[in-house]
Amino acid sequence: MVKLFVGNLTDHCEANKLKQVFQQFTKVTGCDVVKNYAFVHIEDENPLSTIDRLNGYVLDGKPIIVQISKPGLEDSTSDVSDESNSSRPKLNKSGNGSVFKSPGRIIIDGVQRGATTGLKFTPKRLPTRPKSPNFASSQASRKPFTPKLVLPNDGGKK
Repeated sequence: MVKLFVGNLTDHCEANKLKQVFQQFTKVTGCDVVKNYAFVHIEDENPLSTIDRLNGYVLDGKPIIVQISKPGLEDSTSDVSDESNSSRPKLNKSGNGSVFKSPGRIIIDGVQRGATTGLKFTPKRLPTRPKSPNFASSQASRKPFTPKLVLPNDGGKK
């Protein structure tokens, strides 16, 4: 059995309709529709041929995306009451309330940082604006700008 991810579905896409589309090309054992995406379970020796045929298929006016489901996506549809499948963090055995283990070193933009120490941002000082050697004297010699009002010539008519 192969689990396929189907994306780019319309808001009103139903499992029966999607199942009918897939049954034209392969044997479908199950179909779980979530808003705008679905998981279709198929029994197929060559799922890539099914993917090639259905990827881009227009359903309800939208081309669907079909690909093999990646591990980890299936956890999002598991039963939340089952603690063994839960992806929630658990408290460590020491009971000190620490929830997460340290992931070790993190590399961001090529710089290694400790995950527990966080990233420290040190802003660089901006360079000062270069001053003209004659800045003070050039400002003193300038007169303030006063616009002159020029009226259009009325051509001598009164």
